[in-house]
Amino acid sequence: MTLQTNIAAAIQVIFTGGADLGANAFNLDKFGDISLSPGVASKQADLVFADKRTLAGLTTEDLDLAGGSLSDPVGTALTFVKVKALLIRAAAGNVGNIRVGGDVNAALLGFVAANDQIDIPAEGVLLLVAPGDGYTVTAGTGDILQIENTGASSADYDIVVIGTSA
Repeated sequence: MTLQTNIAAAIQVIFTGGADLGANAFNLDKFGDISLSPGVASKQADLVFADKRTLAGLTTEDLDLAGGSLSDPVGTALTFVKVKALLIRAAAGNVGNIRVGGDVNAALLGFVAANDQIDIPAEGVLLLVAPGDGYTVTAGTGDILQIENTGASSADYDIVVIGTSA
């Protein structure tokens, strides 16, 4: 099996306003297209975890990226050594936030302390991409990705982790 990954992040802005003489206009197109070829070196990836998940109200789950408890789309157990991309999208109907980070085993994906967290509101998206060296996953000290539902009712989120096995 091989993994070919294309990541696209884009923001397009069209802003118009009225001035005393003429019209003001501002157009912005910013794109960040990144491709990862099959492999384990810089700008490569060989592992993918993708899932739609549901958390009960006010609960937390720990996703162990190095423990072999996550599986790829065909059921093969995954042990990440590097994370090249992380995408988390909170569902539109969520009442609370999807909180990422906060585990005492926090040295992962730029989270360096247990109180390092990012809240993703309903319909919000978190995208982290490090196509070169990636984010290091260290079994036992930097391999837990903690996800929390801050709302009282259940919440859904989609997650994609792209990385390497070496």
